[in-house]
Amino acid sequence: MQMKKAIILMMTALTTGLVYTGCKEAFLEKNNPNTVSDESFYKTANDAVRAVNAAYGALQLFGTYAREYYMMTDLVADDIAPDPGADDWAEQRRNFLTTSSNGMAYNIWRDMYAGVFRANTVIEKVPGIPMEEGTRNRILGEAHFLRAYYYFDLVRLWGEVPVVTGTSSDDANLFQPKKTVAEVYGQIVADLSTALELLPPKQEYGAGDLGRATQGSAAGLLGKVYVYRKEYALAADLLGKLINGTYGAYRLVENYGDNFREDTENNSESVFEVQFSSKEATGNVWSGGGTEGHVKGAEFSISRGFGNAYVSQYLLDAYAPEDTERKEATVVALPGNPKAVHGYEIAKYIRPGSEFQDQVSSGINIRVLRLADLLLLHAEALNELGQTAQAYGPLNLVRGRAGLAPLTAATLPEPAQFTPGLAGSDEQARLRDAIVKERFVELAVEENRWFDLVRWGIAEPVMKARGRSSFVRGKDEYLPIPQIELDVNKRLAQNPAYQ
Repeated sequence: MQMKKAIILMMTALTTGLVYTGCKEAFLEKNNPNTVSDESFYKTANDAVRAVNAAYGALQLFGTYAREYYMMTDLVADDIAPDPGADDWAEQRRNFLTTSSNGMAYNIWRDMYAGVFRANTVIEKVPGIPMEEGTRNRILGEAHFLRAYYYFDLVRLWGEVPVVTGTSSDDANLFQPKKTVAEVYGQIVADLSTALELLPPKQEYGAGDLGRATQGSAAGLLGKVYVYRKEYALAADLLGKLINGTYGAYRLVENYGDNFREDTENNSESVFEVQFSSKEATGNVWSGGGTEGHVKGAEFSISRGFGNAYVSQYLLDAYAPEDTERKEATVVALPGNPKAVHGYEIAKYIRPGSEFQDQVSSGINIRVLRLADLLLLHAEALNELGQTAQAYGPLNLVRGRAGLAPLTAATLPEPAQFTPGLAGSDEQARLRDAIVKERFVELAVEENRWFDLVRWGIAEPVMKARGRSSFVRGKDEYLPIPQIELDVNKRLAQNPAYQ
């Protein structure tokens, strides 16, 4: 819990103090003891810790996990859908009509790059600060992990993006052209490889540092990146080591719902999560108060929030009759409410209590990387390598926690029974379809489904099967680059499909 508070206290001080250090006006050059500058900061180990805390803090901004990120990722997929009266920018995204003036997309771009800049600052400044080597390595490892994470989201949302790794205010550093997708992923892999070497396993952290990136966080995210890049041999090896305890002790929690509650945060299944706190809140993301809490519950809950999302029938139909624990932790029946289109509302990340105020500054940590996700990615990598017999093990661990019978070659469903766009009748193809379905129900409303559909190459058939025929292959997998960025950076080109 101390980690949460440390991030919150440092976000404003660091960002407001450092943004203006390039100003040349005489009145700004006067030495003000109440402000932070490059000259007065980055002197001690404590300064280094505070700086990396600020890099974590970008995950709590309005454009990231405080609000916009899940509005632009969850609502475009097929597990939930936006209410017709929801945010216009979210509706654009849902209907594949997003333009370069979409404010929600710009907020995400802006705040993700704010995180990149903060991580860059740590990587540049911390090596020159006198401190114990182990502490320095850990802080640098955290910064490399965070920079990789921000770029992972940027490349998944936009494809080709600028890769900025310095902090200079020179135009050559600030205004860079786009890198190819392969080049962006190359930077991500390099950062995560460095983080894997520098970060300690989670058991070496004290209670006050729970929530920091660990060696397991780096291994898990790198394994996920390898699957996205279809580098299945590397993914299978790395994820297998993580699952077997090489990078720290991780295990599935017994109760699936413990992954989405405030009193069970940073548990044995959590590999990395964004830290939030309702206790430190001074307002909410709309009122201009602190970003200590997020508003996912306020946005998605029908009975206790705005009801800007409803559960899709496709998700409801995907649950097996015996998959009750997982279903009840994800959705809850809400009969008689016209906004609950199919009679249910979202349950994940909804705080207990009946008041709207319970949701507007939620302190429930957002779990962005958990063991169940990585087990399913491990199963996928093994299956794609042709090691289908070995892929059942990690898949059935996830199913077993949900109370489902283990799958075998004899019990696999017929091909393409669940997912449009998947074909084949052999065992590998049928297991692929089963893994796709398992990820759908296990990770519903967790910002994974859309990215899964895109990387599998089946976004188009799935969208069209759901009646969303406006999807255009080669365009709608990614967002247009915000116009405000194009206006400022003349070296930046719009994504071709949006030109």
